[in-house]
Amino acid sequence: MRTSIQGIHMYIPWRLSPARHLDPRFCAIANPLSSDPLSSIQASCFSADEEAAARAYYELHGWVHIRSFLSATEVDELQAAADALERTASSLEMSASVDGVYCEVQSASGRKGEAAVYPGALRKLTRPSSSSQAFASLRSHTRLLALLTSVCGLTAPRCVTDQLSCKPAKVGTGFPWHQDAGFLVGDARRSLLRHGGANVALALDPSNGSNGGFEVLGGTHALGSVKDLKGRYDTGGADDDEALFDQSQRTCPKLLPSDALIFHPLLAHGSAANRSGRRRRLATLWFVGSAFPEDEAEAQRSRGSR
Repeated sequence: MRTSIQGIHMYIPWRLSPARHLDPRFCAIANPLSSDPLSSIQASCFSADEEAAARAYYELHGWVHIRSFLSATEVDELQAAADALERTASSLEMSASVDGVYCEVQSASGRKGEAAVYPGALRKLTRPSSSSQAFASLRSHTRLLALLTSVCGLTAPRCVTDQLSCKPAKVGTGFPWHQDAGFLVGDARRSLLRHGGANVALALDPSNGSNGGFEVLGGTHALGSVKDLKGRYDTGGADDDEALFDQSQRTCPKLLPSDALIFHPLLAHGSAANRSGRRRRLATLWFVGSAFPEDEAEAQRSRGSR
């Protein structure tokens, strides 16, 4: 099936192929643990029926919450790496690149190009993988890639963007409702339109409604691209009063460190300001497919015949 992004067709792979089995050793998702059966699921081995149900939930709502996806060791390594990156930028008063990582400072208004509310206050780090092995490993994380294939239907997923959203305590401003698909350009956008995509948010700190948690507007991915939001992306937050999207399925999943939230590139999402005394860091990665399922199957047959 294809859907449109501003009149351009984007490939939606999960409607074209049946649910596939994950190798049990990946242990990606499992039994329902909440009243909304598959909005939140536990990272553990799961059956083919549960896999199919997760795919159906993702297709309908555009997101799925996976608890305890990362191991305790992985969380420790990512938290330490995030701390180290923040230390390298501790004197920044304006946004700048440091060791290949673009450090966007947190201004009082949230707008780009303005001074940090205090030296070293960070809003977002772009491509932390360029100087951190812990973040680089997420781009080719075996279980994550398997999950993107199994639940989101991507064939040969590849990471095109990795970021760290910092949301510092007391001063972290909100992110307005937006769709990530509109920010991809060049080859990444062409791959998204042709082969589909899926995005991932991994919690390094608790994330909930009290500290500017990650919010989603369920089902909005099915409507295509609403409008170009780049011009208003710097300001506002999830409580912006401009009614761009249907908010009837607005949800702020309660994420704990190690949790993953998988969401569609067209799903509207955002966050409110962090007025609490707790920081809220999320590692985010954007993936696109690299081939149609039938193309990959033919490639595998060709390799096997050599």
